[in-house]
Amino acid sequence: MSQSEQEVSQLLKKSLDFHGHSFHYAVMKKLEELGNAQTPWGNFLTEFPVQNKGQNSHIDFVLGSVDRNTFLIAECKRVDPAKGNWCFVKTPYFWKNDQFIQLDKIEGTTATGLTTSRTVMDVHPYNLGFEVKTDQKGDGIGSSDKSPINAAITQALRNTSGFINYCFEKLRWTNTNQQLIYRFIPVIFTTANLWVSDVDIGKSNLSDGKLPNDLVNAKKVDWIWFNQNRPDTLSPDLFLLGKQNYPVSYEYYKFLRSVAIVGSSGVESFLTKDYPSYLQNTDK
Repeated sequence: MSQSEQEVSQLLKKSLDFHGHSFHYAVMKKLEELGNAQTPWGNFLTEFPVQNKGQNSHIDFVLGSVDRNTFLIAECKRVDPAKGNWCFVKTPYFWKNDQFIQLDKIEGTTATGLTTSRTVMDVHPYNLGFEVKTDQKGDGIGSSDKSPINAAITQALRNTSGFINYCFEKLRWTNTNQQLIYRFIPVIFTTANLWVSDVDIGKSNLSDGKLPNDLVNAKKVDWIWFNQNRPDTLSPDLFLLGKQNYPVSYEYYKFLRSVAIVGSSGVESFLTKDYPSYLQNTDK
């Protein structure tokens, strides 16, 4: 017996939802609705192929600022509703509880290498993430990874490095005496609910390793910045230029990188933030 149009239509819908295409293009549609009057970003590239450390990948989409000096490299993740709470905390000894974020940057009169943008954002960074169950029924659609947060961050960092490689190859042949500055912001858009807690996890009991019951107070947020020590396998295929004075240490400068993680409730407000101008005026 042949399948009906309705049956095939439902199977196609499930496939689109499972692979995240529906959510991906819903985010882009929101950007289109906002228009240039409300957002500093424009649609630059979609499903863009990149390569890093010999691995091929596709970026969901890349947005460029009006002056094309800042790029937003986006990864879209739809999660299973049953696992739809992403919770984040800080660790008290992660680079001395540093409140800065750090992003990759190409600068110079010629694109000779890589450096970084380092600045304090309006949202302080977190550096531990956990998937927490919801009270909703799962649908089996969305990321099946054991740790969707870690998988999304890994993909975002890898894709950003691949796009940096592409830009470097393109810009290295640019014949100009002007100072070139290009900044790169990895962003994860997700259907997960985002929660944070400013609990001092160092206050757990040494006897059993558990925190007091009333110490963890989670609150829902629209987006966060997440700091992670990026391994060399995810870094760009470029030489990292030295700096005269390292803010903490050379290792901090080499490894620490930041990713923005944006929940559904924060898509519009995040896309309307003028981060390109903010970085231009504040990064070190």
